[in-house]
Formats: sequence, C-alpha cells, structure tokens
Amino acid sequence: MTAPLSLLVVLFAVLGLTPAAQSASTAAAPVSANGAQFAVVEGCGNNDRLCIAYPDKCVASKTCSLVVSVRRGSAGKYVFEMAAQFTGYVAVALAESTMMGVDSVVECINDPNTNKVALFQSVNKALNATTGKRGNTRLPDTEQLGVQLTNGKSADGVVYCSFERDPVTTVRGKKYDLENGAWVLQAAGGDQINADSSIHHHMEWVVSSDQVKLSDTGLLESFGHSRAPSASGTVRVAAGGLTVVAALLAFCAR
Repeated sequence: MTAPLSLLVVLFAVLGLTPAAQSASTAAAPVSANGAQFAVVEGCGNNDRLCIAYPDKCVASKTCSLVVSVRRGSAGKYVFEMAAQFTGYVAVALAESTMMGVDSVVECINDPNTNKVALFQSVNKALNATTGKRGNTRLPDTEQLGVQLTNGKSADGVVYCSFERDPVTTVRGKKYDLENGAWVLQAAGGDQINADSSIHHHMEWVVSSDQVKLSDTGLLESFGHSRAPSASGTVRVAAGGLTVVAALLAFCAR
C-alpha cells in the first residue's frame, strides 16, 4: 500500500473488514491533515446536515484537522459526528454567543490507558471578572442525560465519535431545544486531558460566526484558531471567515 496510509484502511483492518465491503457510493477518499489521515465523506452536499471544519478552506484542499457535522436522526434525535487530529479529545458546544460562556458541551475523550473513547457532558464557565479566566466543569453521573454514544474510535493520532442527542435537554437548569432554538456551534480538540479525564487546554477550535438552527443545512461560516505545530514545525494560526460548503466526516465504516 502506498504511503501515506489512509486511517480508514487502518480501521478496516482493526475491525476485520476490507475496503471492498464499502459500496462505491459511500467509499471515502483519504484526507491529509498535517501528516495524519482521516476520511471525509461527501455527504453535506445532499443538504441533510450542518458542517463546521478547520482550518480555513480545508474541505476544498483536503487538509481538515477538526470537523463536526450535525443532522436529524431517528425519533427526532440529532446525530453529531466529530473528529480531531489530536490524541486526547474532540468536543462540541452549543453556545448563545461566539464567546465562551455557560455552554452545553459534549466531549469524546480518548482514555490513554485503554485507548477507548468515552463520552461525557460538561458545561463551560463564564468569564470570572476577578481572575480573568474561564473554565469547564464535568457534569456528575446523575446529570449525564440526553446523549448516547453510538461510535467512538482513536487511531493514528485522530479521535472520532458519533452520538445522538435528544431534541430537548436541560443542562444545569437551561433548556436546549435543538429543533426550535438557535445556537453558536463551537468545536475543539486537544492532546491533553486532566487526571479525571476532563478536557484540558484546547489546541485547536472553530466557532460558527453566528447562531444557527441545527435543523438547518448547507453552508456554515466560522472562524478558528490553532496552537498546534504545522508540518514545518511552526505554530499554525488562522482566523477569519471560513466557508464550509459541504463535508461530512466519517472516521470509519458504520
């Protein structure tokens, strides 16, 4: 097999599948992102989901390192798929503004001891006027409600997961009506997690430029930032209007 090796093919091997098991209509092309590989399936062009990706113009140039898609699923639930080119976690937040506030967060954590992906919910903390810091708090087990992990993988430096979220949930007294509400979509990834497996310092993140309804589809504009080293060894920093015309990330065959 010629290098670089597609992560999708690696996952086929792990799962005991072969590429021939995919139909021609769903086969995914490999996408290089800073030397790593994951697959982007051309699905958002079918106008059935929202997508957000980083860095700028990564979909056209096939260099995405952070991708989240959202679509309607069965029984009114919403299906999220997300992946990041990091070894620790990938996370998505529903926020009321482009600034980090009291937001509902779902993160997929790669446990370094088991190399298995687990899903948790947390909330972002608003800016502390005294310390000038923000933060994130993992919800206790009794509040881990309304989301269900459907798939999770970690391989070759990429964390992927898909999960379903109930159309209406309440997080710390705040109602999240995914069908009727509008939210700023935020995504982030990083290599480090805390001792309790909570998310640590974001290495990369992307934020939609305005509120969107998750039932909407099509174009999503956003801006992002990265602290991750580029292929040249320098720190990659990008910000500005990002137009994602269409992309659905799928890390492996379902």
